[in-house]
Amino acid sequence: GKLPCVKLVSSELPFAISRLYTPSQVQSGTRAVLTEMITDIMTAFKQRIRERDWLDEQTKQAVIDKVNAVKHRIAYPDEIFDDTYLNNFYADINPDGEGFLQTYMSTQRLRLKTQLKFYLSVPVNASLWTKLFFYLPPTALNAFYYANLNEFVYLEGILNSPAYRAGWPE
Repeated sequence: GKLPCVKLVSSELPFAISRLYTPSQVQSGTRAVLTEMITDIMTAFKQRIRERDWLDEQTKQAVIDKVNAVKHRIAYPDEIFDDTYLNNFYADINPDGEGFLQTYMSTQRLRLKTQLKFYLSVPVNASLWTKLFFYLPPTALNAFYYANLNEFVYLEGILNSPAYRAGWPE
């Protein structure tokens, strides 16, 4: 049936699928609202740290520095709207001229090549979502903290009802 095919395409071409899904699913202004909400939470947390009398000043400053260094990825990578970037990223996959098995194998080679580039790069270029989240597309219903890069990720899948909706009370 069609469902296994759709699942396979979604898992093997996550950023191409996100390109199609994102404009219709992520409400305008969601990223700005979430950025403001995150800033408010971080500000409140830093204030609470400053008020703790059981922490010495050096520890307080270390915690605040760590909080200030946290990065946030919200909804989707901007690269999914860049046709040139996507075409280059998926350049080695040619579903038109190949059979199913060859196309699938080319997606697996791309996956392996992408993972190796990420894990072997020194220093890690953490600005590219496509390297880090190859297995977890932006459409996934998830949010998490990635400790190795000190960043929170809020994928677009979770930024929809019932988990979140722009305009709902904060």
